[in-house]
Amino acid sequence: MNVQDYSKISPTAKMTAYWRAKSDIPHSREVAQVMRGEDMTQQLIGQQMTSVMAQYSPMVFEARYKAINRGLQLCKAGNVLELASGLSPRGLGVVDAGYTYVGADLPNMIAESAPLMTSIAVHDGIDTAHLFYEAVNVLDQQQMGKASKHFKGQSFDICNEGLLMYLNLEEKTRLCANIHELLTRVRGSWITTDIEFHFLRAKLLNSVNLEVREMYKNAIADISSRVGRDMINNEFLHIEDATAFFTQAGFTFRRFPFYDGSYALSTLEAAPEYVREPLLEVLSSIHVWILTPML
Repeated sequence: MNVQDYSKISPTAKMTAYWRAKSDIPHSREVAQVMRGEDMTQQLIGQQMTSVMAQYSPMVFEARYKAINRGLQLCKAGNVLELASGLSPRGLGVVDAGYTYVGADLPNMIAESAPLMTSIAVHDGIDTAHLFYEAVNVLDQQQMGKASKHFKGQSFDICNEGLLMYLNLEEKTRLCANIHELLTRVRGSWITTDIEFHFLRAKLLNSVNLEVREMYKNAIADISSRVGRDMINNEFLHIEDATAFFTQAGFTFRRFPFYDGSYALSTLEAAPEYVREPLLEVLSSIHVWILTPML
């Protein structure tokens, strides 16, 4: 599959930006507004489904973003390579804290995100000397290596949210090999929320009525068709499958909950009362993975 085929995935980044904008994640509102996140969300899933997901998605996507940040804090490298970075504003916080950030995504996404993030940084007085965006196909070892050169031999960690569900098993294997090679050199770790994210979706679907469940399944099927990726069958069906896969790929791992009380959820109060308790329960039962190459 060529880069143009993968680029069909990129519009989903605008939907993610739209849900993030409901939270207090820094710069998320400017990003969603400029990128017309609401319009893209309604194009992808329709107005009715957008209204339904508005009850759940802001809290889910805020937790996912902040859980990644929590993982980066636990790993302590400071420097960050974010894969499939989309419209993530994470880099602005990383460089403002004095570290180097590289956002890596496909060319069409980088063409939109890089000037926007740089513009926001300049407007807010954030030094852009260590803020980089690179056009990268994560399955291309040379492109991954080129992106990592911005760290100039310093240690860095890799993170991603919303990538693995678009990759089949062979592609996941190639991605793991590329990440393993990069991180072995610098003794860094890989933080990802993708491995159990579909369990979160499944648990949430069990808490809603049949009509909403069918609407959501149809929306996922439609997005899968639009982006040309089998989002459902690309997932690990069981934790044991994921454990075996990543162990075989040469990683050790540790896990922590999406939500463990270590950060505030700004969208909690805005969520309907009947949604809050089930959402918190689900978010507390799903894990972020920190993967480290075996030495």
